[in-house]
Amino acid sequence: MGTARGYKSTCLLDFEPSFGTDPETPDARLMPINSLTLSSSRAKNRPNTRRGHRNPAPPFDGNIEASGSLEVPVDAEAFAYWLKAMFGSPTTTGTSTPYTHKFTVGDIQPSLVIEHKFADASAAIAYAKFNGCKIGSWSLEFGGDGEVVSSFEILGADENINDVAYDSGPVEPSFQRFQMFQAQIKEGGSTSAIITEGDFTVNFGLDADTARPVGNNGRLSDIFEGILEASGNITALFQDRTLIDKAINSTETSIALGFTNGDLEIWITFNEVQLERNTPEVSGPQGVTLSLPWQAYYDDATDVSVVVVELTNNNDGADY
Repeated sequence: MGTARGYKSTCLLDFEPSFGTDPETPDARLMPINSLTLSSSRAKNRPNTRRGHRNPAPPFDGNIEASGSLEVPVDAEAFAYWLKAMFGSPTTTGTSTPYTHKFTVGDIQPSLVIEHKFADASAAIAYAKFNGCKIGSWSLEFGGDGEVVSSFEILGADENINDVAYDSGPVEPSFQRFQMFQAQIKEGGSTSAIITEGDFTVNFGLDADTARPVGNNGRLSDIFEGILEASGNITALFQDRTLIDKAINSTETSIALGFTNGDLEIWITFNEVQLERNTPEVSGPQGVTLSLPWQAYYDDATDVSVVVVELTNNNDGADY
């Protein structure tokens, strides 16, 4: 058997009926990914036991910890499953293609099965199956001409290393990539012609420490949801005082990032945002830009959600 190759790795995603429990019948999706570092660990803790000599006693085991990062391309079809993993099932509208799926913040996040396949050039070596996974944070950078990707931090409850796949017949979603030149940015509801780049992070406020009851073999029995935090940064050409005045006066605005490819579209909208005051710097003779951090919140927006994602594609939503 040869050494595992990264290009032979695959990622399966499924949704648990209850935290940490496999569905009775697997219904996994074979997901496109750029990288996956999800792993588990169990520390070997050093004891303080004295035995009449200087030699250390055998170590003892700590709790199971499972966490890691995931980077995926943003597209119009497969990415919907990651949106469901963050927000739950969407509200779908439309009676024929295209359909629009609206994702908003709910009280409970789904828990996931995530399986990482390791294989050499000819055969599988092992399958690392994680249960009780939830997405802890979501971030995205925009601007320039790089690949449009989302990064996730994942928390999990348990891992098992298996010789056979969790689902031998996973469904591979169709893949319709969004590209950076297809991006639009709106500030205050109007398309901006001066914002050149930016980013956002949504932290889902998960608690991965509390639910570790005695008798559960050092494993989590749940991962509790908390208050979200949504923030980001924008960089704009400094042409007038509009943005900096909004920051100085704590004027509420909105930020929406969209990608459009024909009938396929995704809009990520933060309806209530305040910009953080930050004076532009002159670092050379060229054009001056203004960099402004921002924070999003919910106060009275119609959708009752700090972030709203609307995805338009050719899927009727039955899979979501």
